[in-house]
Amino acid sequence: MNRRRNPVAAAPILRKGGAHQKPKTAERVKARLQVKQEAATWQASSTRCRQEPVPAY
Repeated sequence: MNRRRNPVAAAPILRKGGAHQKPKTAERVKARLQVKQEAATWQASSTRCRQEPVPAY
């Protein structure tokens, strides 16, 4: 007499669980936004420090 196995327990798709992580796309977007913010703050600070004299005409 053959016993029928549990199909849910043997399903290979159910074995690929694990900790949830952000997709790589989200990581790239976050890095890109961070670079943009750093560039904006650097540009703002460099223009504040460098005040070129206005030529007198």
